[in-house]
Amino acid sequence: MRKSTLLVAAIAATLSTSALAQSPVGSNRATVGEIYGNIYGGATFYDSDALLGLGSKNNAGTGGVRLGTRLAPHFGAELDFDYSHTPFKTLTDDRFRGQFTGALVGVLYAFDRDSTPFMTIGVGASSNRFPQSTERTEHLMTVWGLGYKHRVGRSLDLRVDAQDQMLWNTPADRGGVLNNLKLTAGVGFAWGGRKPMPQPVAAPAPTPAPAPALPPAVPPAQLEPMPAPAPVTEVERTLLEHRPVVIEAANFDFDSAKIKPSARQQLDEIAQFAQKYPDANFTVDGHTDSIGTIEYNRKLSLRRAQAVKNELAKQGVAEDRMQVRGLGESRPIASNKTAAGRAKNRRVEVRTTVTVERTTREVRPGGMQQPGGMQMQPGGMQPGGMQ
Repeated sequence: MRKSTLLVAAIAATLSTSALAQSPVGSNRATVGEIYGNIYGGATFYDSDALLGLGSKNNAGTGGVRLGTRLAPHFGAELDFDYSHTPFKTLTDDRFRGQFTGALVGVLYAFDRDSTPFMTIGVGASSNRFPQSTERTEHLMTVWGLGYKHRVGRSLDLRVDAQDQMLWNTPADRGGVLNNLKLTAGVGFAWGGRKPMPQPVAAPAPTPAPAPALPPAVPPAQLEPMPAPAPVTEVERTLLEHRPVVIEAANFDFDSAKIKPSARQQLDEIAQFAQKYPDANFTVDGHTDSIGTIEYNRKLSLRRAQAVKNELAKQGVAEDRMQVRGLGESRPIASNKTAAGRAKNRRVEVRTTVTVERTTREVRPGGMQQPGGMQMQPGGMQPGGMQ
C-alpha cells in the first residue's frame, strides 16, 4: 500500500469522527490549563521511494509518549517523543536500527470541548543510522497531521493520530528529503486546569400568597357612627441617605493594562465626581475575561486597577482616598463564550458611597393624651375634660 493512500485513509477516518463532537454534553467543555500525558503505539510507514535500502519491508512498529497542556479552548502545545524499529540495514551488519524522534507540536482544536478533532503542526529532530553511514546522524524534522481525542471519563482520554514526518538533509535520493507516515492510537490521563464558570441561573419567582378572606358584611342598622377625625399636623424632616455608586472607568485590550484614549473622558468625569464629594473614598476594582490561569488574571486585573488609580491621582484625586483590588475573572458582567462578552469583562470599575440629604413630610396626630388628665391640642395645653 502506498504511503499517500494510507494518509488519505487516515484523514478520512479522523474527520468522520468529528460528528461525535457536534452534540454538547453537560460539562464536556474544554478544560483550559490542564496538563496531560499520552502513551501510544502504532506503525511508521517509511518512504520507500527514497532508495535507502528498505527492500520489501517499509514499515515498523512505533511507540512513544506525549506531554502537553491546553493553553486555550482551541489551542494547545505538547512534546512528542517516539521510537521506531527502523528497517534500515547498515553497511557493517544486517541488524535493523531504531529511529528516535522528538518534536515540539502545536495543537489546533476544532471545538471548545474535551472530545474534538484536531490538527497538529510542529518542528523537531530525528536520530537515524542510515545504510550509507556507519554512524548515527541527526536531522531536522517537520511534522503535521490530523487526529481525534475522545474523553471517556473525568480524566481519561482515547486518542488517534495520523502524522506526516519530513526529515531534511538525509541521504535520500530526492534532495535529501525523507517523507514518513506515522499512524498511532493511545490512551492519556489529564490533571489540573479548570472548567469555565457556569452562568448564574435565576431563581423561580415565589408563588404569591392567597388573598385573605373578607369579613362578613354587617347590616347597616348595626353600624356605629364614625368618630370625628383627629387633628393632624405636617412636619418636615431632613434625612441623610448613604447611596452606593458604581462607575465603569475603562475597558482594556486583551492581556493589556494600558488605558485606551477612549477612556479619558470617563476618567475626567470620575475626577470631577471626586471633587464634588470630597469626603467620599473610592474602591478601584480591576477585572479580566476567562482566558488564562486564575493567578495570572488576578495579577493582570490588579495592574489595570493600579493604572486607573494612577491616572486619577494625576487629575488631583488623593491616593489615600483610593483602594485598588484585583478581582480577576470572578465577576463577569457578560458571557466569556463570545469575543464581545470577553471585551466587556476586561474592565475597571470605581465604587464609592456618597451621603445626600433628603427632605420628607410626615403627618402626625395632633391630639396625643398626656399623663395627669392633660390633653395636648393645637392651641396649647388644657386640663383634661375642660373646653
